Amino acid sequence: MNTETSPEQGVDEMDETEILAFAQASYDSANTYMQAARSEGDELLNRYKRKPYGDELPNRSQYVSGDVAGTVDWALTDLIRLFLSGDQIAEFTAEVPGDEAAQFAKQETDYTNAIFLRDNDGYQNLRNYLFNGLLGKRGYLSVYWEDPKLGDTVQMTGVSPENAERYLQKNNIQIDTETAVQNEDGTFDFEYAEVRYDGCIKIQSHNMNEVLVAKGFETEDDADYVALRIPVSRSDLVRMFPDRRADIEEIGQDEDEEETVTDYDNEPEEITGVNRLYARANDRFHLLDEFMRIDRDRDGIAELVNVKRVGNVIFSVEEVDMQPLASWSSHPEPDVYFASSLGEKAEISQRQRTVTMRQANDSVKLATMPKYLANADTVNINALLDPSAGGIVPVTGMGKDGDVSRAAKPLLMNDVSQAALAMLDVEEKEREFNTGINRQSQGLDPDSLTDTYSGMKLLQNAASARKEYIAREAARGLERVFTKISALIRRHHNFERQMKAKTGFVTYDPMSWLDRTSVDIDIGAGTGSRDAQLGQLQVLGELQREMIRAELPTVDAQRIYNLASEFVEAVGFKSPEKYFVDPSTIPPAEPQEEAPDPSMLKAQNDMEIDRARLQMDMQKQQFEMAMEERKAATQADLDRMRAEFEAQMAQQKANNEAQLALIKANSSQIPDFRPGGRLDQ
Repeated sequence: MNTETSPEQGVDEMDETEILAFAQASYDSANTYMQAARSEGDELLNRYKRKPYGDELPNRSQYVSGDVAGTVDWALTDLIRLFLSGDQIAEFTAEVPGDEAAQFAKQETDYTNAIFLRDNDGYQNLRNYLFNGLLGKRGYLSVYWEDPKLGDTVQMTGVSPENAERYLQKNNIQIDTETAVQNEDGTFDFEYAEVRYDGCIKIQSHNMNEVLVAKGFETEDDADYVALRIPVSRSDLVRMFPDRRADIEEIGQDEDEEETVTDYDNEPEEITGVNRLYARANDRFHLLDEFMRIDRDRDGIAELVNVKRVGNVIFSVEEVDMQPLASWSSHPEPDVYFASSLGEKAEISQRQRTVTMRQANDSVKLATMPKYLANADTVNINALLDPSAGGIVPVTGMGKDGDVSRAAKPLLMNDVSQAALAMLDVEEKEREFNTGINRQSQGLDPDSLTDTYSGMKLLQNAASARKEYIAREAARGLERVFTKISALIRRHHNFERQMKAKTGFVTYDPMSWLDRTSVDIDIGAGTGSRDAQLGQLQVLGELQREMIRAELPTVDAQRIYNLASEFVEAVGFKSPEKYFVDPSTIPPAEPQEEAPDPSMLKAQNDMEIDRARLQMDMQKQQFEMAMEERKAATQADLDRMRAEFEAQMAQQKANNEAQLALIKANSSQIPDFRPGGRLDQ
């Protein structure tokens, strides 16, 4: 029988001093645990940048191999292409049957991917997340809700009810309803602030210097303590916590303040007096955003509490239900949080190849520019040390036998550069074995042209399998990221939102989504070379054609479109809708009526034929009548025109005869002979 008693009722919650002590102790423990991993990560970053090791000798080769950079960059570019080759990174699937559940899951897929890729800088976040996981110990992403940003408060007095209603309907302001009062005359007094931008889901990438995780846990969700060290200025703190301005002004006055970033001892001399007051606004600090499990209310159950503080100044303490971080490691190990990375595996070979290449360079240099054994009494040493080609080396004395060459003699060294270069090939194969990235898979080995086809495919498939393994580890972290995005959408997006999709603008209503969905990131279909993916899709197309020929009910228009879309994306194009129409966007055809009875159909056809014949006869009669009327009208017009023409001709004839008679009457008065001849004849 359990005889334990429950915690005493009425015990006060932990006060701020206790919470600060617990947070500081957790911070110190996590910071110590993370320090070794940070040092290793910084060293790997130096190797990536090919910085000197620090053991270089003067006047000797300073060469540093680029194995880490080459390996990480190749894997990074391939992983980015893998995750961003399509329109979405993650896909949500419904855990309950039904078309409605599938439709809601599709909406959740489109909406969460739009938040990751478009609302935030999806490419940059994904690149940093993958880069840090490949090179360093872990790559991090944080997902959190950012409240709306408000402007200055405006005081309104004596506002009429009609105008107050207009203020309430505005979307770009936020009214403080707690301080609003109604006056005796019916008017209102209230305060409002302009909403500079709406609340939204933020996603950011982080490196190990910005993250703290308690020791002894495999993931951040399991850890008792997780924190982010966020660089902020004094001005940022004032904007975030305007009611704590006095406490913010005192931050940084303690010389032992660990979270102070600004170096007061090395500030410019001109920042003094009044200028120092202005410069204080830009002082930099680390805001600790801590998530820790503590029994705050002393009920025997630890709650997840979010504490925001700078040093010993706590700004907020809030109970939450999840922490924002998700991470991944390229080569995880069981029960280990900080495992090895791809960069570490390449660094071993980089160190070996650096030493070998330096020896080869030094050997070639000593063989072509050897040192000399010289008699300081007879040879001008300065002339001998002159590295320029040609020239004269003065000799002050001759040997007993008169041989000048005895005054200086080259100290010949064996050239071991060929042996060193042969060793480089051995070390290159070791690097390929450690990392799984070989020259054949990168398309960089000219000797692969002479290898057998089967051997080449084995090497490429081995590299693809290693890449798929790394991609699946990155996908596990991204699944946690999208799960957090979905949770924040359900908690804060209690409104409809229109977003542009392939088929146009779509309205998303997260409040109607089902809770029973799971997120999945498809990796296997995207691995391998582009030619391999196209070949696989062509095989699927042949299978679909065989099923269509066999008239099997297993392939429809939507599935054919899905395959065509995958093919377009595998080729390298982003928009399949430019080439094919999605059948789901075509409105359904109107339902067809049932086929009528054949006898009824024949009777209807006969009636239609008789009706058509009757109509044709009537049209024929109307046409003949119209032709007769037109003929009669045309004949009447012709008769009238003939009569008018005959009357005109008769009148013209009468006029001509009258003129002729007049001419004859006057012809006797014309002389027979006159200048010009007998013109009248």
